Amino acid sequence: MNLADFENYIDDRILRRGWEYYYQYNRIKSITVEDETTYTAVVSGTDDYTVTVKLSDCNEILFSECDCPYDLGPYCKHEAAVFYALREMQNSDPNCVKTDSTIEVPASPAKGTKKSPPAQKSPHNRFAKILSSQSKDKLVQFLVSLSLEYDEIGHRVEFEFNASNAEQERKNCIKLIRSYIRQHKDRHGFIPYGEVYSAVEGARLVLERAEQAADDGDYERAMDIYLCLLHEMVPLLQSADDSDGIIGGIIDESITALAELADNELLGEVSEHFFRRLLEESSNNIYDGWPDWQLNLLEICCALAVTPERRRTFEKQLDSYLTELDGSWSSQYKAEKIIMMRYQLILNFEGQDKAEDFMEKNIKFPSIREMAIREALSRKDYGRVERLALDGEQHDKGLPGLISKWKEFRYEAYRLSGQLEKQRNLAMEFILDGSFDYYKKLKATYSKEAWAAIYPGIIKALGEQKGYVRNYTDILIEEREMERLLDYVKGKPAYIVNFYKQLLPLFPEEVYRIFVQHIYNEARLANNRRKYQDVCSLIRLLVKAGGKEHAREVISNLLAIYHRKSAFREELMRIKH
Repeated sequence: MNLADFENYIDDRILRRGWEYYYQYNRIKSITVEDETTYTAVVSGTDDYTVTVKLSDCNEILFSECDCPYDLGPYCKHEAAVFYALREMQNSDPNCVKTDSTIEVPASPAKGTKKSPPAQKSPHNRFAKILSSQSKDKLVQFLVSLSLEYDEIGHRVEFEFNASNAEQERKNCIKLIRSYIRQHKDRHGFIPYGEVYSAVEGARLVLERAEQAADDGDYERAMDIYLCLLHEMVPLLQSADDSDGIIGGIIDESITALAELADNELLGEVSEHFFRRLLEESSNNIYDGWPDWQLNLLEICCALAVTPERRRTFEKQLDSYLTELDGSWSSQYKAEKIIMMRYQLILNFEGQDKAEDFMEKNIKFPSIREMAIREALSRKDYGRVERLALDGEQHDKGLPGLISKWKEFRYEAYRLSGQLEKQRNLAMEFILDGSFDYYKKLKATYSKEAWAAIYPGIIKALGEQKGYVRNYTDILIEEREMERLLDYVKGKPAYIVNFYKQLLPLFPEEVYRIFVQHIYNEARLANNRRKYQDVCSLIRLLVKAGGKEHAREVISNLLAIYHRKSAFREELMRIKH
């Protein structure tokens, strides 16, 4: 692992947090160069942590260690932050540090080849120097006045220093999140697109607190904070323009973190508490209209339902959800996810035979059917694959994506079982539906001589279909049927831009004539500058294809025909020919 590519070897979540510690929160206080290859950094978190990194001459990371309590992976966020800082230093100036020197890390890391500013200009050092020279009473008075004057600072002070118990911490988190949201709402109580990032700054601070609690092994406290985030962020989606997914991203991070917490080897009482809290949370009405997040919570509970009592409780909850569903598509989606959870529980606790019985009773659900087909394929039970696939095609009429999936499974069964005639017939169905991939698969089942007699019939069948068949031109090119391709493009001049490269070597003059026809057709329809520019782009393409003389004539004619369209004339005059 090298400073240049360490991102390829470290978990994305750790990388993100390390990036924030370095770039966003300026948590690296200093980096000391112990010798030519060893660096010691001080990183502030819940406490100040020391990170030691040893590099080779070519910046390979030979050794890295942090004295924080994190033990859920090979690298922590403090180490990742230091890797980013070291890489920044090396990129700025590999010779800028000396042995036994200490480098203060700036608040805004340098970009490109710009050197880091001197230590005395670091905002951290500047403010530390100013504040450390003041008396405690003066600092307290100053912070109190700021807290009273600025709502978010007051809530930040409470958030950082006034959490005597879990309930108080929860209240402080809510106050902090809401103080930032309140600042960025318009007079209608809505957060516009450009204000969302700033509005959730409080939520990001709370998210960092939850992550730190998780790193410290305080899993119950971390869960409480993540749930607090969900309770504030999910309802916020109703009164904000979250087009960039910033709010949704915090929700996703919180739920992912809850799943990671549940993956830890939790002790019995803690595991029970997690299960009960998250199962209760899944029924919170804030998730109405957001089924994926509700299902994510249920999936975490499913993983925690490891005792008979928990399983009974969980299945009872799932049954209650199923009775509430209607016949809508979203309800079918939710029902399918719930059925898959029940299948997993049966497989885990009652064995393969019971799981297969359950699968058979719920085969109408696509994910269950697919699982059954894959199991049949693994057992080489190709007859069952065919039956399940045909039944799926019948059951899912009107759903082209699913029908295609079942046909693909059926094709695979025919191929593996050597049923060549069925394989070829099904490939032909795919071809007539527009598949070029299955055209090549069908071709591979014939000898060269036999294929010469087969493919003309396919070309004829495709040519007789109404509308554009997307694989028709691909097949003509595959079979080098350039005259047919030319005839096809003559009837549809707009397609010349797609196929002129294939046609040009054999039919240059015909290609230029079709180009010219297409340009005139588009010019007749053009009625604004954007469309005039599109016409001119076609003329430039004609020049690129070698038709300079034709392009000159077209430009001259268009200038004469559209002499009253000044904007069109301006665009035409800009063409270099």
